[in-house]
Amino acid sequence: NERANGAIYLAGLALECLLKARLIERYRWLQSPGDVSIRSPSEKEIFGLCYRYHDLERLLTLLPNVRERLVEVDRTGRLLQSLQQMCGEWSIFVRYSPVSVTMQDAERFLNKLKELRKWLGH
Repeated sequence: NERANGAIYLAGLALECLLKARLIERYRWLQSPGDVSIRSPSEKEIFGLCYRYHDLERLLTLLPNVRERLVEVDRTGRLLQSLQQMCGEWSIFVRYSPVSVTMQDAERFLNKLKELRKWLGH
């Protein structure tokens, strides 16, 4: 159990990387953003979400195609619900949390990530 928080932390980072890869795919200019100061306010926000912040819920709002794809492959909505739940639960600060999660919680989180990786990865 002493490593459960760390396991969730790392799994959340993996989820963040998968979402950010999709963001870069959607907004190709992020591959070579150049001088960000000349970008529009919304583009600056997208840049910040991609390169500076760890807000999974906000990332997900910029990826409607991911939500649509999950609903398309799973009409029950379970996959999308899992993704939304993981994005809402995880924070970059989970590693500092005074609340220790159990290994069962970590396993559930990891299993959800494994299932979602099929649809978020390439």
